Amino acid sequence: MEPATLNSKTINESKHPLYFPKRFVVVILGFVGILMTSTVRSSMSVAMVAMTDHSINRSSNHSPTTTSECPVGPLDSTINGTSDTVHLGVRYPWDPLTQSNILSAYFYCYFITVFCGGWVAQKVGAARLLGCCIFLASALCFALPAAAASGPATLIVVRTIQGLCGGACLPSMSAVVSKWSPKLERSVIMTIVFTGALMSTVIGNPISGWLTTVQWVGGWPAIFYCVGVCGCAWSFLWFYFVYESPGLHSNITQVELMLYAETLDSIPPKQLIVPWQAMLSSLPLWSVLIAQSGATFTFNIMMVELPSYLFHVLHFDIKASSALSMLPFLADSIGAWTSSYAADRMRATGRWRITAIRKCFNSIAGFSMCLCLLGIPFSGCNSSLILGLLIFGMFVDGLRFAGFHATSIDMTPDFAGTMYSLCYGTASVFGIAGPQMVGLLTRNGATVDNWSKVFYVTAAIKFITTLFYAIFASAELQSWGKATEKLDKQRNGERKC
Repeated sequence: MEPATLNSKTINESKHPLYFPKRFVVVILGFVGILMTSTVRSSMSVAMVAMTDHSINRSSNHSPTTTSECPVGPLDSTINGTSDTVHLGVRYPWDPLTQSNILSAYFYCYFITVFCGGWVAQKVGAARLLGCCIFLASALCFALPAAAASGPATLIVVRTIQGLCGGACLPSMSAVVSKWSPKLERSVIMTIVFTGALMSTVIGNPISGWLTTVQWVGGWPAIFYCVGVCGCAWSFLWFYFVYESPGLHSNITQVELMLYAETLDSIPPKQLIVPWQAMLSSLPLWSVLIAQSGATFTFNIMMVELPSYLFHVLHFDIKASSALSMLPFLADSIGAWTSSYAADRMRATGRWRITAIRKCFNSIAGFSMCLCLLGIPFSGCNSSLILGLLIFGMFVDGLRFAGFHATSIDMTPDFAGTMYSLCYGTASVFGIAGPQMVGLLTRNGATVDNWSKVFYVTAAIKFITTLFYAIFASAELQSWGKATEKLDKQRNGERKC
């Protein structure tokens, strides 16, 4: 398809009262797309509670009863209503370590496609790659109940394949957003789209918890069937409405197209030469990579293991644990949206350097989350205080979306997808350790003492990675960050020859 041209027709269309900016379509569908790929990833966390026969685990050596376990308190009984909630569907005698292996399986090969996702997106088109990956990951959801019946090994294989599909989604979306976000809207657009990962928990966990107790849908298998249907349906909408870049859109207006002047001047992705040596020797890039690693480690523990913590340690039933586990992520989303809007407003005034903005928001996010994580072990079995710390900590941690999370687009508009692949790919390898660490530390029982170790280690990692970013980060356009000028000189040289 030929790039869109600026003509009188597009000028007239921009004045139409019903005209809907094309970037808004990309933002809405992008948000839902990230929501879907994250729901594919997190749906197993809630389902696992309903899939497992906990009576067998409690009588085994893997999960002994100890005096450090929390009693059922007033808040627990008020929310739970009854501890005899019926979870429909087949139950499996999986011990805590087996459960952790299944929950971690999504990440086993996830990093492979995260690493190469940005490069593949440049070759085949980011929007096209994203749509295909979410479709395949969603379609595999239909196979999960049968895989579970075949045994943990089969289930792990299917989840690993889903992780391979899901790994390319975030770098692909980063590349799409870099093309469809005007300079002064980058933080807001980036945040709206990527907080779909948080809203997947806010929306998906309560619905998943409810589905496990509904007889006419068959219990926990319905979780995966619903996710599969929604993900496949989204893919068709994405392919129909979204174009690779504003310049290729057939119905975009001149007014909107002018917002992307810098993007339209860029060299087509297939012609970009990635400056690997300069990127890998860039300390600011490493600061983003380190910050991303700490955030991914923390986020994976919260997303994958929080429902289990609320169920086993604080004794909320599956409905309550599913509903309560979404509250920290709702707070995270609110923190992300408000901070990104504030960051763009600060940048628009011209009084703040972009690096100062990114470091300020990221430091507040990371160090505050550390304090909240350290406070949880000292809260003992106080459910109200623990939930308050989790919710407040995740709210403040949402400020990271105006911190390191948006830095890649600031540093390198042309190689945003590649940089995101490099940073998030490495972080994904580190993130695998989160659920695995929980499984190892709680293999002798999901007790307060064992979970306190989880929170201490997580807080330490979060502190170190946040400090590294605060010292070494830079959100300024890097010397290697834009390939247009260099390649233009190469072209001119070829013409002279």
